[in-house]
Amino acid sequence: MIKFPLVIDLDKKTGECLVLYPHHFVLALLIFASFVLFGFYMVKPELKPVYQKSNFEVVDTYKGCEIVEWNKPTLAEYKYFIYCNNQLASSSK
Repeated sequence: MIKFPLVIDLDKKTGECLVLYPHHFVLALLIFASFVLFGFYMVKPELKPVYQKSNFEVVDTYKGCEIVEWNKPTLAEYKYFIYCNNQLASSSK
């Protein structure tokens, strides 16, 4: 167990010693922690937004319409839809 006051260094010429008290350790710890936190703040990586992959994909066309495949990544389930844009549908008539 550390007993306070703690004598750290003794100067042989003058006989003076460096005495540290508990508040010195607390102050030093706070200063060190501040520098560490500031350092982490300054070098933090810039996070790029994560875009979720779409569950819809155009797989084919039929008479000017798109065949869209829908799937759920966690299941082996696929559904297909026919999507006709109004401009495409009106021009094919």
